[in-house]
Amino acid sequence: LCRWLRRDGYEFSDGRLGRAGSSGLTDTLRSVAFQLDARHLAKHVERIEAFVDSDPALAIGSAKELLETCCKVILEERGELTQEQMELPRLAKKTFATLRLLPDDVPDTARGVHAIRQLLSNLATVTHALAEIRNLYGTGHGRSGRVRGLTARHARLAVGAAVTLSTFMLDTHSERAST
Repeated sequence: LCRWLRRDGYEFSDGRLGRAGSSGLTDTLRSVAFQLDARHLAKHVERIEAFVDSDPALAIGSAKELLETCCKVILEERGELTQEQMELPRLAKKTFATLRLLPDDVPDTARGVHAIRQLLSNLATVTHALAEIRNLYGTGHGRSGRVRGLTARHARLAVGAAVTLSTFMLDTHSERAST
């Protein structure tokens, strides 16, 4: 049975059935993608998992696309998505504003206000940096034959940041939609 499961891309480990090669980090995001019926979001997760070690440039490009897709899914569900083409940092800022995740959205009286505001402002930094890393090293732009890419550890950093931020935004979207 385990051999057949592995053949189909699954494994049984520690009493649990999961996707073979799954990082664990992406499991929550994959689950949310299916709950939202956002198959294209799940497709980014699959691509990232498949190529983070073997093709870091593709994983980095897919991490940026994951964030873009996440923002568009949230904005569409909230009736805020426009046909205007936006770069990732601007698209993310609109999503943060829609979800009330901008530093100014934290009341002055909130406990830990400065730390919370700093963390929220760093979300924008993540999107800017990921877009820049993708432009320099990811897929989507032609390269000369002399360009050296990043390694799998760099791809895991970019992917980890994108998955964590996407999960946080989708969790916030779900939590605030139910209240």
